[in-house]
Amino acid sequence: MARYDPEAIYELLPAVYRQRDAERGHALRDLIRILAAQSSRVEEGIAQLYRDGFIETCDPAMVAYIGDLIGVRPGAGGQLGSRAEVANTLGYRRRKGTLAVIEQLARDITGCPARAVEYFQLLCTQQDLNHQRPWNAATPDLRDGEALARLGGPFERTAHLLDVREIDSDAGRYNVRNLGIFLWQTRAYELRRSLAHAVPDGTGRHFTFDALGVDRPLFRRPEPVAAPFALSGEAQVPAPIRRQRMHAELGDLYGLDASVAVWDGEALIPPDQVAVCDLSGWLRGVPAGRQVAIDPVLGRIAFAAAPASAVRVLHHYGFGADIGAGPHHRDLDPFTSADAVIRVGGDPAQAAEPGGTRFATLTEALAAWSNAAPDARPGVIQIDDNGTYREDLPAIQLPTRARLRVRAASGCRPVLVLGQAWQIGGGSDSGLALDGLLIAGPGIQVTDRIDSLEIGHCTFVPGRRLDAAGAPLEPGATSIEVRATTATVHVRHSIVGPIRTALDTVLRIEDSIIDASDRSAPALRGIIEGAPAGACALLRATVLGAVVVDELRATDTLFMGPVQAMRRQAGCLRFCHVPPGSIVPRRLRCVPEVPATASPETQRRLAIAARPRFVSVRYGDADYGQLLQRAPDAIRRGAEDEGEMGAYASLRRVQREDALRERLNEYLRLGMQAGIHWEHNDER
Repeated sequence: MARYDPEAIYELLPAVYRQRDAERGHALRDLIRILAAQSSRVEEGIAQLYRDGFIETCDPAMVAYIGDLIGVRPGAGGQLGSRAEVANTLGYRRRKGTLAVIEQLARDITGCPARAVEYFQLLCTQQDLNHQRPWNAATPDLRDGEALARLGGPFERTAHLLDVREIDSDAGRYNVRNLGIFLWQTRAYELRRSLAHAVPDGTGRHFTFDALGVDRPLFRRPEPVAAPFALSGEAQVPAPIRRQRMHAELGDLYGLDASVAVWDGEALIPPDQVAVCDLSGWLRGVPAGRQVAIDPVLGRIAFAAAPASAVRVLHHYGFGADIGAGPHHRDLDPFTSADAVIRVGGDPAQAAEPGGTRFATLTEALAAWSNAAPDARPGVIQIDDNGTYREDLPAIQLPTRARLRVRAASGCRPVLVLGQAWQIGGGSDSGLALDGLLIAGPGIQVTDRIDSLEIGHCTFVPGRRLDAAGAPLEPGATSIEVRATTATVHVRHSIVGPIRTALDTVLRIEDSIIDASDRSAPALRGIIEGAPAGACALLRATVLGAVVVDELRATDTLFMGPVQAMRRQAGCLRFCHVPPGSIVPRRLRCVPEVPATASPETQRRLAIAARPRFVSVRYGDADYGQLLQRAPDAIRRGAEDEGEMGAYASLRRVQREDALRERLNEYLRLGMQAGIHWEHNDER
């Protein structure tokens, strides 16, 4: 941006004018400042007019106008397309009717990895000698484990008999005119140099990639598509790594800049010392001549001999959105100076960096914060790595008007394992904010008045602790407990267990999952057993459990357990799923819509027909909390924006799917019919 420095312009004036201006209160200097600011705006406007002539640099508001110039027709919702779609439209038209353009179109419109499949290539038919398909055998090879693992998926090569059902029904696929488009909502999140969990079996040789000791599959880091309009392969999508695949491609999947790596202390274990094995039950040992064995399906590590130092790993896990703790990019407060940050963990070599002190544990950092002088007390404690901190945090008392933020650095996901509940107290106008932390154990407990408690991009493990299979060990146990008067508790983009609050606390939940683990246990309730929580407002949330609150407002929310609001004359539920038998305030466009005069059998059938269907409701699964594509339309299209209800509503998956369907009509070959399938890791 061109800028005119008013001080430099003022200095160009003769000294006599500046002297007289100073005698008259600097009116001329103030005028020059105004003229310089307006000149900068005019020049920036001229520069923007030039940039608006190009789709790559134009203002977002100009994308629709450029699209209209080249004839991009309005899609779903009347929008004229995304920047990528408009930029590639001419390329689409030059390649109209090809498989490559269908796949590229799907990627550009939905923003998701995509794979297009022509099903006539997979039909069991007699082949023309001029168009041979050697992979298309009449019967599958039962000795080919890779081919069997791909069966029914987007990368299969197994021949099928003709299927006459419609592909839009998600039932029929294998027909001459059918084309399938597979989309991946799941993303692969990288955790670099996180601490592996030592399995307590007495051997000292067994570890899990997951910091909580849970068996979870490792995901491949997707590589960029080789070139525009190139077809995707398995390397370009975020999918779980199979054992056979990793064994065959160990050189590509293992290493510093790959999908998986293992360190013994500071020493990276070389690929020639790594074996890929099935470590189910830990029965198989490490092959002779190798230092370590990896099971990518279970996320397990076995050493030939006990490692000399702490085991750190690089791996990728799968999840559907930036909900809960994760190595997400966070825009840290630019107004927080380095001197106002206390740092925890990270590279010890960074301890001498300007501003702030570095500690090894969060307990030490909290003690330093508490002991600091009130006027010099830092406002932020930042954890700079993906480490695991097993601590009993001391109770802290926030002074009057003090604000403390405990956050993870951008790109990090530290794990905090608590032995006891972290107790928080404070004076008036004080507040605590947690950002980017994965917390296992008893959670936090507010024992004294504070003004606000903010939970952003955090995960409080439902059930507090998990066994190796991922099942909660304390289902229904509370994650957040607010015993004292608190003005507001704000939970956003998070996954938490049950919440208990005082009656005069205001609870606000946005884009989050509240999971009671035990479906019969309440997810939201008051401190006293059977008493209600305070006033509660939910926006785009999924609540897996019962709700008992004083006053309730909700929009685009899925309630999976009975709901009870004490004050029915206040509040409102809009575009929500509310189970039958709930006692709630007035409703607007909620499901199921059960007439009051309907018989009990009719009410039961309507409730079953409108009940949400999830890919998985077990915390830790890659598709946790996601709705099935076969979920009722009243749920998938019942939100305020005609999209899906629940915690993933802001992704607008249904709207992107509809926009793709409308665009396909222009680019499909005559007679072809396309079906869109969201690829889930736990559905098949």
